[in-house]
Amino acid sequence: TMEEILPESCSLEEYLRQVQEVSILSAVRDSQASTQQTFKQKLSDITSLEWQNARSKFVLSSQQSKASVYEQQQAAGMEGAAT
Repeated sequence: TMEEILPESCSLEEYLRQVQEVSILSAVRDSQASTQQTFKQKLSDITSLEWQNARSKFVLSSQQSKASVYEQQQAAGMEGAAT
């Protein structure tokens, strides 16, 4: 609080200077906290999106591999039946 910062015997100029410094420092701290919170949220969003994309690619490649194995089995079965 202002009472903790300012001595009892200070001039009006000193008081106003202190009030200005405290206001500026408070605004800087608030801005830093807001920026940090925004950064963390955006990082979380981007990480989540990247994870979802990687998971989708993995699932798709897994499904394609299974389909390829199934097609190979079907082709081998047909060749065996034809002979």
